[in-house]
Amino acid sequence: MMMGGEFQLPEPIIQHIQSFLTGKEAAQTTVLSKSWYSAWLTRTNLELTDYYFNTTGGYYYAGFNYGFSEFAKKTIQRYEESNLTIQRLRLYMCGSTSMVDLASELIVRALKLGVTHLNLMIDYSKIFVLPHEVLECENLVELSLAFCEIDRNSIKCLNLESLRMFAVGISRDTIYNIISRCPLIQELELSCIHEIGPRAPCPTDIPKLCQLKCLVLCNVEFDTLWCFDDLLPKLTSLQDLTLGNCKNVRKVCSPSLERLTFDPSHRSRVEFDVPSIKKFTLKRSSIGRSVIPLVCFKSTSRKYWESHVSIKSYDPLNTSLFLELNQLINELSQSKIYLSLDFGSRDSFDYEVGDFEGLPKPQVENVTVDIEDLPSLNCYALFDGLFLLCRPRFITQSLLPESYRGAKENNDFVCKTLVQGLKGTCSFQSLYKYGLRDLEEVNVEIYDEAVPAWKPLPLESLLDASKNLTEEQKIRFQLKWNL
Repeated sequence: MMMGGEFQLPEPIIQHIQSFLTGKEAAQTTVLSKSWYSAWLTRTNLELTDYYFNTTGGYYYAGFNYGFSEFAKKTIQRYEESNLTIQRLRLYMCGSTSMVDLASELIVRALKLGVTHLNLMIDYSKIFVLPHEVLECENLVELSLAFCEIDRNSIKCLNLESLRMFAVGISRDTIYNIISRCPLIQELELSCIHEIGPRAPCPTDIPKLCQLKCLVLCNVEFDTLWCFDDLLPKLTSLQDLTLGNCKNVRKVCSPSLERLTFDPSHRSRVEFDVPSIKKFTLKRSSIGRSVIPLVCFKSTSRKYWESHVSIKSYDPLNTSLFLELNQLINELSQSKIYLSLDFGSRDSFDYEVGDFEGLPKPQVENVTVDIEDLPSLNCYALFDGLFLLCRPRFITQSLLPESYRGAKENNDFVCKTLVQGLKGTCSFQSLYKYGLRDLEEVNVEIYDEAVPAWKPLPLESLLDASKNLTEEQKIRFQLKWNL
């Protein structure tokens, strides 16, 4: 479309572009032309947040809040007077408890304008109770709630496909009513929810949820809000499951599950019966307690599947840690394993090499190690233990510039150790005798961001490669073992 000698985009395309921007960024596009201003005024994806009315970085004053109140009401009024539809509404408000009534008013008025995707974060010192009109809205397809309470059992949103709740107070009965009366739910996320009202027993009849494909549970007690041990096997369409810091998890059984992310709250034995698994992701971060979880796979996919294990700890290196890690990767040995380690303790290490004798050394596809802040002796201990418990095909790390000093020394240490171990001249006898005795070949590759691709790097020139670097760059060692 040509207007005034300039090409004009159709309004739906402009609104589609604006939908990818934040509310503030979308508002800034109004200066481009009248068509962009008009598109912004009538956009179907609306974001209202009082953050942009706060110029003090987190402390809200009455004048700024009043400004947001006036702006929000006039915005909704414009849609009402023009008979316009709002499809998506993101409403983010926090600070003064005097704005609670405003939040409820904006939500109810937006629902009358046909909202199908509603995202609410109402964070006040006073508890915000969700208006009953929300769960009685039959138009809703997607609902995301944060920092509120739900005290209604009347559920009419039969078309709901996605439900996310974070830091929400809710009764067990209400959860059951939502799940059982919304049969089209495909995505369900419960994070940091807490039970309110009288403690009710778990329902004996399990809702079908035949459409549920993605389930996320974080900081949820299994025995408190739902009998998930009984529920999971009945979710015949479930493909993605995330369990984060959930207490009382003992068994995960799902015949259809393909992707599982597990972040345990403590070291307890968990059995996985997941015959269709394609990707298992384990994330573990710990300070001052046992790091490596104890898992058992009763059944896994006969086809190709991957395990991505990320372990971060500030505990001192010791025998138990390496033995637990060896046990974990042995349990995952039927998969292609990707291992990421970040040990930040600066305490002296303490473990006995003899405790590793006779242990199986499963193959690991790739190991990424964060060694930037480790003392040199701890760096040595970490790689010594690593080579005693597994056989990595690749070791990936950062090639660091000269200015990184201590971190670069650790980087060079790994390079020199592999070269010396390959030649059988390693200065550390235990490392050569126990860890690197099966090493046959080492090749180095450097990642070229411009291509992007891995490119060969002569082993002899590796230690000089960082001298001209201005920023870190990825390198990886390809190791061939005599298995």
